[in-house]
Amino acid sequence: MIVFYYMFYRISKFFVKYDLETFNPEINSGGIISLMQSFNVVAILYFVFSVRLTKELSVYITLPILLLNWVFFFTAKKMKELEIKWDEEDYKTKRRRGLFVVFYIFISVFFYVFALNRMM
Repeated sequence: MIVFYYMFYRISKFFVKYDLETFNPEINSGGIISLMQSFNVVAILYFVFSVRLTKELSVYITLPILLLNWVFFFTAKKMKELEIKWDEEDYKTKRRRGLFVVFYIFISVFFYVFALNRMM
């Protein structure tokens, strides 16, 4: 779970740094993480269990993930705790972990699109 907390922190910071916050950077980053987790579940269901995606299945996958992430990410003090924990990262560590976040997003989208392509 610490990996997702870190990604939540870094994506939120990205929204703030580049003034991309439309309403709340925490909500945007939590949504992105939930979307990537949903993509991963769909890809795993297809590649491991040969389950094809339907509208109903997508709701059954996405809603629990959104609800769980709401509990984990959107507590009142969560962002403050994460800032205290990771604000003092050195440049090299921050860059390496940032590349991991970008890689995770890229791989999640890639496998999701690949699975959808194979389903059709």
